[in-house]
Amino acid sequence: MIVPTFARLRSGSRQDLSSLLLPLLMLLAVAVTSGALAWSYINDNIVIYGDSVSHLQIARQVVDNITPGVSQLGTSWLPLLHVLELPFIWNDHLWHSGLAGGIVSTVAAWGSAFFAFRLAQELSGSKFAGFAAGLLLLSNPNLLYMQTTPMNESLFICTALGSAHYLVRWVKDSRDQDLVLTGLFGLLTAFNRYEGWALILAQAVVVAIIAWRRGGWKAGEGLGLAYASLAGLAPLLWFVWNWVLFGSPFDFLTNPFSSRSNMDIAMQEAGISTLPTLHNFPAAAQYYGFAVYEMMGPVMCIAAVAGALYLLWRLIRRQAEVNPLPLLTLAAPGIFLIYSIYDGITAIWLPDLAPHLALNVRYGLYVLPLMLGLVAMLSRLPLGNLILAVVVVAQLGLLAMGPSAAAFDEQRVNEEFCASRVEVLGTDRCIPFTAGPEYLRQNYDGGRILISARLDWLIYESGLPIKELIHEGNESLWREALQDPSSHARWIVMSGTQPGLTADAVLNALHDSPVVAEDYAKVFDSRGLTIYRRNDEVWPLSDVSGESP
Repeated sequence: MIVPTFARLRSGSRQDLSSLLLPLLMLLAVAVTSGALAWSYINDNIVIYGDSVSHLQIARQVVDNITPGVSQLGTSWLPLLHVLELPFIWNDHLWHSGLAGGIVSTVAAWGSAFFAFRLAQELSGSKFAGFAAGLLLLSNPNLLYMQTTPMNESLFICTALGSAHYLVRWVKDSRDQDLVLTGLFGLLTAFNRYEGWALILAQAVVVAIIAWRRGGWKAGEGLGLAYASLAGLAPLLWFVWNWVLFGSPFDFLTNPFSSRSNMDIAMQEAGISTLPTLHNFPAAAQYYGFAVYEMMGPVMCIAAVAGALYLLWRLIRRQAEVNPLPLLTLAAPGIFLIYSIYDGITAIWLPDLAPHLALNVRYGLYVLPLMLGLVAMLSRLPLGNLILAVVVVAQLGLLAMGPSAAAFDEQRVNEEFCASRVEVLGTDRCIPFTAGPEYLRQNYDGGRILISARLDWLIYESGLPIKELIHEGNESLWREALQDPSSHARWIVMSGTQPGLTADAVLNALHDSPVVAEDYAKVFDSRGLTIYRRNDEVWPLSDVSGESP
C-alpha cells in the first residue's frame, strides 16, 4: 500500500505545481510588461512611432476640441483603441507622455499572456505548454516594445487570442456561452483592426462548418448566423457610422487619411514610383514572410514550422488530437495583409529589400497568435514538454544576447536612409525637424489656428491648445475657414512646397489666396512648413533655427 500511496502523492504534487503556472505567468506578465512601459517612458520612446501621435490626438480631440464629441473618432482607424484611451487622455501628462495609450496596450499584454496560456493549454492538453506559450509571448522584444505604445498591435493580439481560445473550447464542448464569448472577442477584434474583419469571417465559416457536421444544414446556418450577428456588428456599425456622419459607407476607404492615400503620399515622399509587391502575389507573400521573421525571430519561426508539420502529419494519418480549424482561423489576418500588400492598399518595406526602407514591419506580429498555437502542438510529441522547454530557453537566450526589436528600429532606419538621399529626393522633410514646434512654443500667443490634422506631429510637439485648432474634424467650421481664413483664424499653418499630393489641405486650398497675401504675414518658412500670422502685428520671417534674422 505504501508504493501506490507514494505515487498518488507524487501525482498530487505535480498537479498542485501545475496549478501555479498560470498565476506565475501572470505575475511575470505584469512585471515584464510594466518594466517595459517604464523603460519606454523614462527614455521618451512611447511615441517615437509615427502613428502613435495620431492615435493619441484622435482620442484627445473627442474631449478637447472646438467641436468635441464622438464624431472626432473619425473614419480611417477603427475606434476601439481610442475609446479605451478616453479615461486617461484628458490628463495632460498622460496625453503628452503617451502613457494614455501605453497603459491600454500594457493591460492588453496582460490579457494576451492569459489567453496565450489558455489557448495553448486547450490545444495541447498541457498546462506547461500554456506556460511556455506565455513565456514565448513575453520574450518577444517587438511585442514588448509595441505594448508600451499607443498602437493597435497589443490590443489586437489580446482579443484575437481570446476569440480563438473560446472557439477552440466551443468546438470541444459545444457550450453556448463559449460561442457567445467567441463572438464577443471577435467583435472587439473587428472594432480594432481591419485584419479583425478577416478573422471573424474565417471564424463564422468555421462555426457554420462545425455546426453543420454535428447537426446538419439548419444547425450550420443557424449557429453561423448567430456568431455573425454578434461579431459582424463591428463592420456593419462601421459602415453605418461612415454613412451617417461622413456621407458614404466606404469613406474609410476613400478619404484623404485612408490607408491607400497614405501609401501614395509615402511613396511620393520617398521617391518611389511603384511598389515591387503591387499585383505581384509571390513578392507580397515574400515581403510579409520577411516581416514575420523580423518580428518573431528564428527560434519562434522554426518551432512554429515544426508544429505545423506535426499537425499536418497527424491530419494525413487521421490521428489529429484536436480539430485544427479554430487554430487555422488565426491565419486569416496574415492572408488579409498579403492581399492588401498585393493590391497596394498598404505596404511593408524592409531594410534588406527594395526600397530599403522600414515601414509597417510590425504587421508581422499579427500572426503571433497563430504561431503560439502551432508551437503549443509540439507538446503532443514524445518528450513534448522537454522540446518546448528547449524552445523557451533558446528564445530567452537570444533575448539575453541582446534584444533586437525591428519595430523599435523602424524610425532610425528611415532617418538614416533619408539623410543619405536628401539630394536624390530633393527634400529633407523626413529628417527630424524641431524648428517648427520650437517656433510655435516660443511665439504662439493665442488665437485660432487653421491647420490640417495631417500635421498632428506638429500639434503634439508644439503643445498647441487643441481647442484653438480648426482642422478637418471641425467639418463646417473647417470649410468656412478655408473659404475665408481671416474671419476665423489668427494663424495659418501650411505643409508642403507646392500644391499636390504631398501638400496638406490648407496649402492646396490657400496657396494662391489673395486673402492670405493681403491679411497675413509669413512669420516662419522652413523645410516645407510655412506659418502665417494675421496682420494685426507683423512679425519678422524666421530662418531654419526658428530665430529672427
